[in-house]
Amino acid sequence: MTEGNRPFIVFEGIDGSGKSTIAEMIYRHYESRGIPVYRGAEPSGGKWGREIRALLASRNSVGVKEQLRLFLLDREDDVRNNILPALRDNKMVIMDRYYHSNAAYQGALDQDPRVIIDINRGKGFPEPDRVYLMDIDTDTAVQRISARNPSGETDFFEKKNLLEKIRANYLSFSGPNFLIIDSTLPVPAVFKTVKNDIDTVFFGS
Repeated sequence: MTEGNRPFIVFEGIDGSGKSTIAEMIYRHYESRGIPVYRGAEPSGGKWGREIRALLASRNSVGVKEQLRLFLLDREDDVRNNILPALRDNKMVIMDRYYHSNAAYQGALDQDPRVIIDINRGKGFPEPDRVYLMDIDTDTAVQRISARNPSGETDFFEKKNLLEKIRANYLSFSGPNFLIIDSTLPVPAVFKTVKNDIDTVFFGS
């Protein structure tokens, strides 16, 4: 992040990890402080994102290469139309999933997560300043997924055996801007941990 620019923050995690809840809380917090902020999510609300969501919700088997192709098309669209314009307008960007999700999820389907990361980086997508992995054990994640879906309907990836592989992929990632957060803690505690880190690193408070 160059001096004077606002940070690009990404929240990652398996289904049921609470990442969307924390992303929304962080968004509302900084918006309430008068900081210009863009809140996004992937799959996006664009053409390719809608197609991805429909495929995942249908629980139909979709080849991993086709999944990756659709996610890359969606990300190209999202970066061009949403993320880059927000960064150019000096807005704080908060994303619920980004390219680490591709590596973790499609990497759970017999693909190499590192190769998927390299493919994304080769596209020249903007790099996040901070990635928060909301880490949670799969038993708790499955309980949360079941609680929010009393009908028992789940998406393609919302199965314990797949979630275990996805979590292992996430935990294999590392880097100075990649932080693992214990999301089994109460939501206010998780929010405070993330907020304090953002304030310290990016806002000098």
